[in-house]
Formats: sequence, structure tokens, C-alpha cells
Amino acid sequence: ISKGSDRGYKYLASCNTKQIIDVHQLLSDVNETRFLLVKEDQLCSVHIRRSTENQLISIDDNDETDSKQDFASFATIADVYKANHIDNQNKYLLFEKDFLPSMETLLSIFVSTSPIEFEVSSEKLSIHIIVENSIDKQTVNYYSSSQTQFHRLRSIACQLMHLNPKFYQLMYDGTELSDDEMCLDDLETVPNEVKLDLICIAPLKASIKFEQMEVLIPCTEETLASELVEEALLKMNFSKSNLCQFELFALVDEEIQVEMDYKIEDVREIFPEDTETMKLELKKK
Repeated sequence: ISKGSDRGYKYLASCNTKQIIDVHQLLSDVNETRFLLVKEDQLCSVHIRRSTENQLISIDDNDETDSKQDFASFATIADVYKANHIDNQNKYLLFEKDFLPSMETLLSIFVSTSPIEFEVSSEKLSIHIIVENSIDKQTVNYYSSSQTQFHRLRSIACQLMHLNPKFYQLMYDGTELSDDEMCLDDLETVPNEVKLDLICIAPLKASIKFEQMEVLIPCTEETLASELVEEALLKMNFSKSNLCQFELFALVDEEIQVEMDYKIEDVREIFPEDTETMKLELKKK
């Protein structure tokens, strides 16, 4: 650990569940011989709430009170189930009271929420929602109720993809789900698995590159450069709080720095008039 600390590693995590091991816990009490090193910015705090009690408690088999657990951000929902001995055939981790993230969902998806709060429910939400982003073909899936309104289904999908929901619309079977107050129950038939397309409706786009990563961010002329960078950082699995560590540059004939308080209408003036997608690059200060 002392050598690992020199490289930014501060915690040990279970190789089996990705749960952070308490610094006071004896390794002899841990039934594992292999561990993971975790950095400070890879830490996620998780709270688990029983739906039958109005307090945060753990759900270990011994039912000891333990309201807070820490995991590596690359842990999945399946790891949280495993660490808490939850039978995923009878009990489910409900997020924000209306959807069940899929087992493969990474905790890093919820990086903007701290702590990440789940409620244990005995009711499995019946509709399997699969959403594909039309821009990059990224797909997410989760479980929800047939009574969940379309605007909420869109919001959940955008949250799981780190997208701004105001720039997207859902489509089902070629039809735009434009009435946000309607829900799946308002359709003629509701299958147990619903496939939705997430269509970008923004007039402008910016391609933001950082090292080997590149993401496409929709925007309007009123969008601030800082908002673009915050969304790009989330999609690259950084925290929005890392914003001050980066500088933004426009990639034209020569690099031109873009101040974070610029509006996109100002940034567009740097590029040729017929530019459809602005090319930008993030660099660490």
C-alpha cells in the first residue's frame, strides 16, 4: 500500500465484490487472498434503505446496522447485490424510487450522486426498457413500471448515458413519444420488453477529445463551454468537480483556447461558417 500510495492508490477493495475494505479490518478476517488497489477519485459511497423502514440500514444476513458502504466506482450493481447477500430473484435495488438498474450497470454512472442511495424492494418492476442512442449506438437497459411517464423514461436513459435530456427525444416503433405526460400503458399493447430509440434534437454538436477518448455533445448557441466540458467529463467517467483541472481548445488551423464562460455562439465564430460539428480538445492544466 505504501508504494501504491505514491501512485495515488489509497484503498484496498475486495476482488470479489469491489467493496472497499475498512482500514481497521484484519485481513485475516477477510475470506480473500487477492485485492484491488483503488484511488481516492474511484471511491463511491452507497447507502441502502429497506422499503419497510424509514432509515438507512444494511441488508446483510446478520441484519447488523450499517448505513454506509464504500465501493470502487468500477463496481457494478451485481457487486452491490453480492456484497450485501441480496437474493436477486426476490429482492431488488430500487434507484430514485422508480427504476431498477441492470446488473451490469457501473456505479460510476451515478458519480454525480453522493451517496448513491438504493431502496430494497420485494417488487420487481415488470417492464424491461432497452434504449439505444442514435448518435453513438450506446445502449442501456433498466426495469421500470408501465405507468412511468415518457419524460421520466427519457430522463432515466439520459442519466445512465450522461446526456442532457433537453436535447433528446424518445421514439418507439418509429413513432416519437412527444407527449411527456403519457406512459407505456397508453400504448395499444405493452410488451414485457420495450426497445426505444433516443434521438438527438439539438441544432448543434461539439466533438470533444481528451487523449484517446472522444465524445460528441449536443448543444445550442446559448450553451456555455463549461456545460459542454462538464457533460464530456461525465461521459469520460470524470467528476464534474474536475472541471478546474482542464483547459478547452478549438481545433482549427492553430489551437485557440476557449474560455469556460464562452457561449457556443461565441465559439462558433472561431470555426468556418459551414462547420456542422465543432472540434474541441480538453487538456489538463
